[in-house]
Amino acid sequence: MRSIAERRGFDGEALVHTSRLTARVDNNAIADGFQIYLHSFVVSSNGEWAVVQQGLNERSGMARRYHWHSASVRDFVAEPHTGIVGENQGTIMNLVDAHAQPAQTALLDIAHEEPETTLRAARYLRMPDHHEVRAENIDLKRLGAVLAVAYERDLHQFAELLLLENLGRALFSRLL
Repeated sequence: MRSIAERRGFDGEALVHTSRLTARVDNNAIADGFQIYLHSFVVSSNGEWAVVQQGLNERSGMARRYHWHSASVRDFVAEPHTGIVGENQGTIMNLVDAHAQPAQTALLDIAHEEPETTLRAARYLRMPDHHEVRAENIDLKRLGAVLAVAYERDLHQFAELLLLENLGRALFSRLL
């Protein structure tokens, strides 16, 4: 992508950033049971781009596609998709939904806490038996490492949080 951008006079780093962010949004900020396995990034000669990603739900064997187009994206973390295509598979956690700003803010607030404060709370977490995430599912070492990096970087935008290394869907959903 960088070499194509250089030949065409585009900002290659911006395209790489966009590619990574679209993948992180679809894989981590949308907890719909689908894991991205195909990521296609297309750039036109005038600099417009499109992303088509496909995710697989291993349990059902169904696939879902996530569509992005540069002309339609106003904000990568507030209703950024041109479309999401697939059969309804139930309730999802969509942290880039138009109404998700309070959850995004809460996650950034957690990132601004001393990591030990959050880890202490996680150690004593009590969930109802029917809850999908149980306290024993939380890897406190991994959570602590991600929280420490987030805290050190003093993040101010939700997109920055999504781009942290080792911040995956499983860890992300456990913070909520």
